[in-house]
Amino acid sequence: MTASATLPAPTPPTLATMALLRAALALTRYAAAPFCSPGRRVALDPEDPANTERLQPTTEDWWTGLRERIEALQPQLQLALATAEAGAGPAPLATETGVGPWCAPGPAATQVPGWLLRFEDVDRGDVTFDDEDAARRAFARAEGQGYNAHLLTHAPRDATPTMPAADWRALLAAVLRELAQERADRHSPHHPGNAPGHAHARPGIWDADNGVLAGQPCAWCTTWSAARRALGEEDGSRQASRPGVTLARPAEAA
Repeated sequence: MTASATLPAPTPPTLATMALLRAALALTRYAAAPFCSPGRRVALDPEDPANTERLQPTTEDWWTGLRERIEALQPQLQLALATAEAGAGPAPLATETGVGPWCAPGPAATQVPGWLLRFEDVDRGDVTFDDEDAARRAFARAEGQGYNAHLLTHAPRDATPTMPAADWRALLAAVLRELAQERADRHSPHHPGNAPGHAHARPGIWDADNGVLAGQPCAWCTTWSAARRALGEEDGSRQASRPGVTLARPAEAA
């Protein structure tokens, strides 16, 4: 479906995760115990009984126990984290997990786009349709009767944009042309490796005065360079990716 009424249920924790959570909870309780106790007052000046300070009841044994518990728990947490990171990985694409043109069970030959009329009203259940016109009429009828309804349909399994390649090329060329012309209109000197509005000393790399970004690739400049390369590869010309080339505006119609 193209929409979901509810979020998926969280994955239940494993036994290993539960054991780590219990150990972490025990450690926090152990560490907090002295600071939740009344404490005791200690005289700071023997000649002034009123000059006292409240100390929490920590002992050498308590500090030793705290260190031992932390040292025992840290390797377990590090191992669990490394295992989780190794097994996480990127989520698979729908094109890799099933067959057919729609996000639905196979076989592909039996798949047809369907429509689901879902109500937020508790007295109405889901209604499915194989015909889009019938689904739309049912939705309009339900909405006209005051129901809170949603009309959902199967999502295409391949999420690749369906705009024709020629339209994408024209769109990309127009964006690059306008950005390059805007920069030229401002008489802004630039290196072709820097995107419009950016003037990195090292093309495409954040300068040393940019804090945590210093030395890192600039996302906008990377996108700009990729767009120039893509346009040059698609239209059979390298004009868009040659250094120092200004893309001119198209001649306006008379």
